Amino acid sequence: MGFKLTTIEEFEDATERLLETGKRAGVDSWQMRVKNQTPHCKFGEQGICCRICSMGPYRITPKAPRGICGCDAHGIVGRNFLRFTAGGAATHSDHGREICHTLHCASRDGSYHVKDAEKLIRIAKE
Repeated sequence: MGFKLTTIEEFEDATERLLETGKRAGVDSWQMRVKNQTPHCKFGEQGICCRICSMGPYRITPKAPRGICGCDAHGIVGRNFLRFTAGGAATHSDHGREICHTLHCASRDGSYHVKDAEKLIRIAKE
């Protein structure tokens, strides 16, 4: 069985079919929820809304170029991005932790066996 590259058009067609099936079944999707949430907050879309401290949320405008903490738009966008990224990384690192724990608990004569040691090392490096 060979590798088949899927095109963007094939993904879009499959997504459209899935959305139609969901609509007929009465199930919503993130696409429908986005449409229902419009109009979106322009401050939030630009990443210049800060909700980190209990003094906010506050928004950065030409009249108020700094938040109560003194942070400007660049700092707020950076902090928001870092918090979102750290949260996502923390969520997914749990999967790796579970795999490591399972391998740590496995014994040489147990149910888990490494069949291709070179592949294990290569993947671990990735």
